[in-house]
Amino acid sequence: MQIRKHLEEMRGLLNRQEWVAQLLVRLFVGYFFVETGRGKLHNLDGFARRFAGWGIPHPYFNAAYVRIYRVRRRNVDHVRNPDPSGRRYQ
Repeated sequence: MQIRKHLEEMRGLLNRQEWVAQLLVRLFVGYFFVETGRGKLHNLDGFARRFAGWGIPHPYFNAAYVRIYRVRRRNVDHVRNPDPSGRRYQ
C-alpha cells in the first residue's frame, strides 16, 4: 500500500510538470528551424550543398530562390499581421 501511494504521488507530480516536457520539445524543434533559417540567410553555399545532398536539381539556383522567397514571404506576412501572437486581423 505504501508503494502504491508513492507511485500515485509521483504520477501526480509528473502530471503537474507536463509543461516542462512540452517546453523541451519546443526548444528542440525550434533549434532546427533557427538553424535552417540561418543557413538560408547567412550560408548560401552550405544550404545549396544540403540541397545537392538531398538530390534537388539545380541546387544553387533553388537555394537562392528559396532564400529570396522566404525573406520576402516573411516580410509580407509581417506587414499583413504585425501581431507577434499570430492572430490575424479581420
